[in-house]
Amino acid sequence: MANISFDMSQVRADKYFTVDITSRTGMNHQIGAMRWLVAEAIALGRTPVIPVPSLNSIHNFGRNIQTTFSKYLDLERIIIRADGKSFFFKAIQSGDLPELAGLSALKVEKEKIITSEQNADYDMIIRKNPNGMTIRNIHANFKFSVAFNSSGPVLGCYTGISDKLKDYCAMHVRRGDKLTEKPYPNLDRDTRPEKILETLSGMLPKGSTIYIMTNETDRHYFDSLTKHYHILQYFDFPELKGLIESESPDNFFLYEVEKIIFQKAPRKIYTFSDPSGKPRPCLTSDVGWS
Repeated sequence: MANISFDMSQVRADKYFTVDITSRTGMNHQIGAMRWLVAEAIALGRTPVIPVPSLNSIHNFGRNIQTTFSKYLDLERIIIRADGKSFFFKAIQSGDLPELAGLSALKVEKEKIITSEQNADYDMIIRKNPNGMTIRNIHANFKFSVAFNSSGPVLGCYTGISDKLKDYCAMHVRRGDKLTEKPYPNLDRDTRPEKILETLSGMLPKGSTIYIMTNETDRHYFDSLTKHYHILQYFDFPELKGLIESESPDNFFLYEVEKIIFQKAPRKIYTFSDPSGKPRPCLTSDVGWS
């Protein structure tokens, strides 16, 4: 596939593209996969069809969830950046497709190049890509990028608590599933409260407000920090607490709200060191994205 530039005028509303994703993963992974889905659809001049999320219940207290991406992302105003400019673009969800029986469909294997003849002949093209992520010989050719804004409900939830967050530091503390993974030999030690307190003492004055976003399930895990700092977590806000302490918890929604809390924080402390080697405030020398 040749280098592909963005041309919104070439995207047809009666031709569709989607990806068959079978891996059950976390929200960040899923959103990354949706970026590639939208990008390839645009490259083919087709309308992207966003599937039902394939979310791993390990990130939701072991509870499966029936949901759609529109609950978390604004699919009406997807951001396309190309040639120094930004455009808005719309995708549709699989549940909003016209009757499938009337569409001619082609399924292609993960790394198969779609020919111009196939692109012209079929109404729907479905690429098999179990994890939905980068296919080097296809996606490397795209000369534009795709980004998502948060959905209205996510933004509304954040707005409802934003006035309670003033002059705060957001700290991400990744524990849980990462504690037993080999790339993170120091994570357990470096994210224990006594070690965190030692790290914080060189970064923040005592009495500072810190919002902690974490997958640590023990609600009292950070209690010792409250002797020195004003600690906030999701359960300190009724709007956020209700997302989790209900019959149908949605930790993925909470995570999307907390990403905005982290993004807008005047000061940030990450769990891991930056993979690119750039200096940033963090809890451990282990390398990771969050």
